[in-house]
Amino acid sequence: MPFSQTSRLCLFSFALVTGFALATPSPTLAAQDAPDDIVITGTRIPAKQDSIGHHVTVLDGETIELQGIDSLGDVLRQIPGLAVNRTGGFGGLTQIRLRGAEANQVLILLDGVEIAPAGQGEVDLSTLLTADIDRIEIIRGSQSGLYGSNALAGVINIISRQDSGNGFRANLEYGAFNTNYGQIAAHGGNGTSYISGIYARRETSGYDASLLGNEKDGGKTSNALLRAGHDFSENFSLDIWLRYGDKTADTDGFDFSGGPNQGLAFDDDSFTKSEDWNSAITAQFSLLQGRLNNKASYSYSQSRQEGGAGATTSFGNDNERRKLTLQSTYFWQAGANNQHALTGFYEREEERFQNLYPFDPSQIPTLSRELNGYGFEYRGNFSDRFYLNIAARKDENDAFKDAETASINAAWLFPKSQIRLHASVGKAITNPTFFEQFGFVPGTFTGNPNLKPEQAETFDIGIEKTFTKARAVADITLFKSDLRDEIRSVFPSVANDSGTSKRSGIETSLTANLSDSLRFTGAYTYLDASEADGSAEVQRPRHQANFYLFGQFANDRGHYTLGVNYQGERLDTDFRNFFTNGFTSEKTPLGAYTIARASASWQLNHQTQIFGRVENLFDTDYQETIGYNVPGQAAYIGLRFGL
Repeated sequence: MPFSQTSRLCLFSFALVTGFALATPSPTLAAQDAPDDIVITGTRIPAKQDSIGHHVTVLDGETIELQGIDSLGDVLRQIPGLAVNRTGGFGGLTQIRLRGAEANQVLILLDGVEIAPAGQGEVDLSTLLTADIDRIEIIRGSQSGLYGSNALAGVINIISRQDSGNGFRANLEYGAFNTNYGQIAAHGGNGTSYISGIYARRETSGYDASLLGNEKDGGKTSNALLRAGHDFSENFSLDIWLRYGDKTADTDGFDFSGGPNQGLAFDDDSFTKSEDWNSAITAQFSLLQGRLNNKASYSYSQSRQEGGAGATTSFGNDNERRKLTLQSTYFWQAGANNQHALTGFYEREEERFQNLYPFDPSQIPTLSRELNGYGFEYRGNFSDRFYLNIAARKDENDAFKDAETASINAAWLFPKSQIRLHASVGKAITNPTFFEQFGFVPGTFTGNPNLKPEQAETFDIGIEKTFTKARAVADITLFKSDLRDEIRSVFPSVANDSGTSKRSGIETSLTANLSDSLRFTGAYTYLDASEADGSAEVQRPRHQANFYLFGQFANDRGHYTLGVNYQGERLDTDFRNFFTNGFTSEKTPLGAYTIARASASWQLNHQTQIFGRVENLFDTDYQETIGYNVPGQAAYIGLRFGL
């Protein structure tokens, strides 16, 4: 794209909002007049949770800490409408599917920064630990009008803890499979400046992930995060964010010999490793006495994945992403009770990808692509009863077809009956990955440069009811998504499907304070996900449910949790008859299973807490992926320190 055109697009958002601001009467609404129950995902500016028409789930850090889970993937298993699947041991590829969507159709953010490697377009959850999480916000439904590609089914934003003042925290844990986990965090601040840092590491000998042998598959995972910021004045602030993550995991071979173990994992000395760097700098400044808020940010990510067997590294890639984001928001009030906000934004993204161990000369060059995205968001609050949110965006891509996306969501509040209705409709996209566009080894997997972005039309509607006397909140949401131009394997390449994949279902949730010392949460999801030919999609359980009890005793010195997760029957891709079926895989059912877990903690003194947990409490035997084992009953114990 010529620089002059890029410059005009860059100024679009500022011109739109600033011009609107100067032409509109001065508001009485202050931008910072937000209540405590706000979310920062799903809109361009923080919003009240009950003002968002999308189905929103917020999982707070205290709940995560009480459960004692150190893997983000395992935490997300309790979220309505979200299925988690791990292939292999603790370091195996761990994917999520939200409302039946593929893993690369869900955008994952860490403190608002996209962390998926540019080459894959999805996050391997086995690389993420739960160290120092303040909250996790899950926004379902089309979000491409705000975020562009990959936000087709929703957005998951993991928000790290940011304390005021000075402090120090540390965790130490040991348990099954010779697992060691530790984290250390420190923070300081004076109200004007702050700095915080966290380092966490998990190392395990693991268990035998294959069904054929007894070799343990261990691994190491490390996460580090540094945040700092300074308020130069009431109207200007600057924040810096740095993240590092690495993972090394033992994996197993996969038999494609056509012999008796065809399609099954087997023990060998295979391995994978990854390294991720992410950084961001953000400036925020306000004008017109706070009525016009501006934000400029620049982020950079670099990822490197490698793997092989024994001492030989035989595959890998290096990729990076640079993103510039500019946005302006103007707040105004029309009448006594109607409040409005208009945001214009512009994004420029550059991605680069290179195969590290090419088998063919055509794979040596570094590949790159660029996009420019711009759009707007309108938010209206009408008497604190009706909320309307509209977003629209255009992405101009240099390597494939341009795309336009949009969404509308609304929420209606009925205070007397304590009912909230919410609904959303939108169009969303997911761009092709570098692998899909350019291939890997010609003659084995050939890329398709003519691919179009996948696109979906989504809709959901729900009702939330608060029961004051029962101290409970219940929600039921119906959702539907039609996916077109899905990128499918057409060996030895890929192509856009001409049909429509349909996904629909129901999400239900209930939170209830049974007493002052006992809280219950429960969720159930029904999902019907089918391919364009009408067949069921793999790894999409039709029924999912989870139930948790959170209790406290001895004047809040002791806490415990009891949890049950149910996964219904689902299909998995099966290669065992690949050769006898004419080089075609099958879909084989995997049985339903129920897993229970328990955790407890005791406050020894003001600074020290002892805690423990048991996973797979009843040593349930089940299968998550064809050809792979799962861990049995496992116990862990640890200490937390805080100053």
